[in-house]
Amino acid sequence: MWYIAFGKYYIAWPQCEKFPSKPNTPPTEVMKQLLALLCTIITLMLATASTAAITISVRPSQAPNAFGSTKYPTWAANAVTAMRTDANNVGTPGTPGFWQQAPMTLNIGDVIVTGFPSWRGSATPGSTYGSLFENEFGNRLHFSLSIEGDTQFAISDLTFTASSSDPGNVLGFTFATGSYNYSEQYVGVLKGADNQLGTTDDILVTSGANTQLVDALYGRGSGNALDIYDADPGATRQDKINGVWDKFGLNPNDPFVFSGVYTLGSATGGASLQVVPEPSAALCLFTLLFLRGRRR
Repeated sequence: MWYIAFGKYYIAWPQCEKFPSKPNTPPTEVMKQLLALLCTIITLMLATASTAAITISVRPSQAPNAFGSTKYPTWAANAVTAMRTDANNVGTPGTPGFWQQAPMTLNIGDVIVTGFPSWRGSATPGSTYGSLFENEFGNRLHFSLSIEGDTQFAISDLTFTASSSDPGNVLGFTFATGSYNYSEQYVGVLKGADNQLGTTDDILVTSGANTQLVDALYGRGSGNALDIYDADPGATRQDKINGVWDKFGLNPNDPFVFSGVYTLGSATGGASLQVVPEPSAALCLFTLLFLRGRRR
């Protein structure tokens, strides 16, 4: 048993009993060990506090195909606004650029991109959804994100991992550290003079080195989709879309989960969605799958 001085009392270690006088003096080596232990505990506490100080929030959303859609930039801007203002939807409903949080369950048409006009699994988007959609090229699911905290960070340290629970993990991919950069679609924010986020003196970071430290980050997020082209099997373009299961070796009777997870240091945040078969067996196209195709 050793005794450590605290004011006029001495604490018996490790029993933590209090004595009014010092029975003996602990050896110097033991004191060094106790100090080393104390430093280790403090370091762990600081590390835990740092991790807890950063929060990553993720909201999935179906986006127009970035490769071909003229409305994708509008959707991406709405995504940033939604994540920055904690909104469930932003933009004009009934238009391709409308951002809204995806439901927990999706049909396959919501995550198919094409090399010809389509929208949500329909190869005739103009007649199915209206003239505003006739020049769209399908949909990709993105995991929009916001990162906020009491400690600064850099987007260069952000990573992303997508995975799907099907046997082939057809939607899986990873973006390693250094993959992300500040832009109009990944906006860093510095607190202004009032030291508060979300006020008029916030400073936006949309360019420059990705190692710049910021207080928050809001982005349209990474995503993936299954891709269908004119060269794929099928007599019509709708047949080609409906053949997505065969192209990717998937079973339309086996729903699976698509997930996206961001990591920044010790902080993580993500979301998962289930893809299930469309109730109408005639439209096997609107079924289970998710994204692969061209990554973005």
